[in-house]
Amino acid sequence: MANFLFGDELGNIRALRFSPHTQTTVQSVFPANSTDNVSHQTCKVKVAVAYADGTASAFILNEVNPQNIRTWREPRLKHGQRYVGLATCDSQVLTCTSNGALRMTQLTDDSEQVLSKTASLPMRLNSWKLSKNNTTFAYGGEEVDLSVCDTERVFIASGEVPPSSDKGKRKRKEELLPGEIWRAKNVSPDNLGLRQPIRITSLSYLDPHFAHQLIAGTEFGDLRHYDTRAARRPIANYTALAKVSGIKLIQPGSQENQVFFADSGCNLSCIDIRNGRVAYSYKGMSGAVNSIAVTPHTLASTAHDRYMRIHTHFPVSEPGEQQEVKGEIVEKHFATSIPTAVVAYQSPQVQNEREPEEGDEDGIWDEIELVEEDSDTEHNKKKRRQ
Repeated sequence: MANFLFGDELGNIRALRFSPHTQTTVQSVFPANSTDNVSHQTCKVKVAVAYADGTASAFILNEVNPQNIRTWREPRLKHGQRYVGLATCDSQVLTCTSNGALRMTQLTDDSEQVLSKTASLPMRLNSWKLSKNNTTFAYGGEEVDLSVCDTERVFIASGEVPPSSDKGKRKRKEELLPGEIWRAKNVSPDNLGLRQPIRITSLSYLDPHFAHQLIAGTEFGDLRHYDTRAARRPIANYTALAKVSGIKLIQPGSQENQVFFADSGCNLSCIDIRNGRVAYSYKGMSGAVNSIAVTPHTLASTAHDRYMRIHTHFPVSEPGEQQEVKGEIVEKHFATSIPTAVVAYQSPQVQNEREPEEGDEDGIWDEIELVEEDSDTEHNKKKRRQ
């Protein structure tokens, strides 16, 4: 069974439970904001929610009544700006806005005062992602190339003043910021020798177990594959993948070499990261996709046509072979307001279920009551006489 949380533009969160063998259920988990109807801009599980009015909240998810742990506001978020990243890290929640306001909020403290640390990143950001092991994060945006920072060092160095330098303007621009450990280099100039603008719209860590592998989508429809151990420029740059405008979303799949991306139109596709070949695209999309979440067997998406969709997905074929099976839409649910964010989560019931370990089979057989052979034989003899 796949479990998803959907947030909409009115501040509601709904849980969708999908199983190919049972009827899909949709229920409301959190009501809308009691004071203002503000949309969710992104959401992650533990459950952390960021709102368009600059507030953010953390909840404990349960089946009866979700408990609000913390609610705080980002005062540095101005009108016209938005949250571009949200992640849970142990007992903290990290948020990042488009103007570079980074905040780590503590959740375990029992005091009424919200304890948090702040840091500043470059402005005009479009995407921010935390690595699986929480040690690093990556960001990128308009004229802000892909960068990787050490999570701990960024907050330690937040109050430090960068050392002055007598070098030229270009040299100072290439120097790493406090806490920054790697920065990508812009791709080579075009055929006319002109510098190509930096327009990163979405990024992600490619493999959760290897933090040095990253992918980024651009406003020009390109997808770039980076290896921080190999070079500063992308090791692969697949151009003109998007059919309408640029690449809006990127999400690595649960299978190897599988990446999903959506453009600014109604196109959602799966590509092979090894060669940039589009393995298959989903048919029947009537709205621009604004969020996607992947589980081992299904993919969920939200779109501006007010539909929450469940898709199947399959591994990409080997290079040179034809893609035999392709993903398709298996279910869609209409929402009264536009869904804006989706995330996969594990149900508390599933977490409490204990999987059988090795040797448990013997314990099951031990609990079965044994029937004596003599009594059974005597019973059969009486039955035959009758």
